[in-house]
Amino acid sequence: MTIKPIRNDDDLQAMFSQLEKVFQAQEGTPEADEMEVLVTFIEAYENRHYPIGPADPVEAIGRHCKKRASYFQSPAPVGVSRTGLESALVILINDPMITVALLKDDLKIKRKESQNVIG
Repeated sequence: MTIKPIRNDDDLQAMFSQLEKVFQAQEGTPEADEMEVLVTFIEAYENRHYPIGPADPVEAIGRHCKKRASYFQSPAPVGVSRTGLESALVILINDPMITVALLKDDLKIKRKESQNVIG
């Protein structure tokens, strides 16, 4: 086993190629030891040259909302009705200027309407 420091991305690719050869090695073998050393070197290089910082919570929420927006912006499937909360989210996504207080008031009105229908 000849292992050299990783100095550039070409060295990194060479390490990945070597790692592929020993990846399935059984524990306690020289190949398994080589795999551990390769993984340690690769992790150290990637952490130094390609750091991934903690996610920005606002960006994470924004990405999630964009993913879900297509569901809420599309009409409900035939035969399926949206719940009050889903309806409120549709309003919120399509009009971000609406406030939570307005949504709460809207839900209270819908609850009263449904209680009048039931009762």
